[in-house]
Amino acid sequence: MFTSEQIAASIVRDVLANVDKITPQEIAAAAYQLGRQKSDHRAMALFCDFFLKAYKNFNSEFDDNGERMVLRRLASLCPAVIFDVGANVGEWTALASAEIPGAAFHAFEIVAETFSTLSANLVGKENAFLNNFGLFSHSGEISVHVYDASNKFSSFVNYPNGANQEKKCSVRTGDDYMREKNIGRIDFLKMDVEGAEFDVLKGFSEAIDRGAIDVIQFEYGKVNIMTHHLLYDFYGLLESKGYAVGKIYPDYVDFRAYNLDDEDFLGPNYLACLRNRADILQLLGK
Repeated sequence: MFTSEQIAASIVRDVLANVDKITPQEIAAAAYQLGRQKSDHRAMALFCDFFLKAYKNFNSEFDDNGERMVLRRLASLCPAVIFDVGANVGEWTALASAEIPGAAFHAFEIVAETFSTLSANLVGKENAFLNNFGLFSHSGEISVHVYDASNKFSSFVNYPNGANQEKKCSVRTGDDYMREKNIGRIDFLKMDVEGAEFDVLKGFSEAIDRGAIDVIQFEYGKVNIMTHHLLYDFYGLLESKGYAVGKIYPDYVDFRAYNLDDEDFLGPNYLACLRNRADILQLLGK
C-alpha cells in the first residue's frame, strides 16, 4: 500500500522528467501540466475531488466527522443545557443525550410530520423538551419546502432537491424561548437548519450579546450560496461577539482565522466557542 506522498511523487515523476526532489512547486507544476493535456483525465479529476472532500472532512456521519468527538470531550465539563435546532427525527439529540446524560435537551423541529417521528423516537426521555416549531430571526411563520426525497432536506430555501411541498410553519426567536423557559444560559447550541443558521443566530442576539451561549455548532454548505450568508459573515458576527471559530475535524476543532480559501461551501460543520472559555478551547483544539 503506497502512501499519499509516494503516489504524489510517482505522478510528478511521470509528468516531469528528471525530477529528483519532490517539492510543492513540482507537484503544482505536474498537476497543472496534467490538467492542460487534451487526454481524458476525468478519472484523475474524480480521484482528486474525492481526495479533497475527504481531506476537508466533507462527511455527515457523527462517528467519523468529529461531532461525537465534540460531545464526548464536552461531557467532562458536565454541560447543563443543550439546544438542538433542526432536530429532524432526533438522531443527534439521542447521540448527545447518550454522551451527556445529565443535560437538559431542548429540541426544535419545524415540520409537523417530522416532529411526530422525533417524538416517537425520543419517547420516555424525560430530559428532552420537544418543540414543534423552528427558531428564526423573528417570531411568526415562514414558508418551508418539504422535499419528497428526504425529510432531512426541509428548508426555507427552495434548494434544487427535487419535488417538494411548500408549507407554512411556526417560528420563534431563541431569545423569546429562553425568556419563556427561564433559561439563563446555553452550554451548547447546535444548528442544522439547511441554510437558516444565520437567521437562528439573529434570533439569539440578546443571549449572544451578553455571552450567554458558550459553544455554537453550525452547518455551512452549498445552500449558503443561495442564502448569501457566507462563512465570512459567520466569522464576522461571531468573532465580534467574543468567539473563536474553527472547523470540526474527526479528532479536533481547528480554531483559526478566516481564510478566503475556506469559502468552499463544503463545510460541513463549524464550531464557535467563547474566547473566555479557555477550558473548552483547550479540550476541543489541536
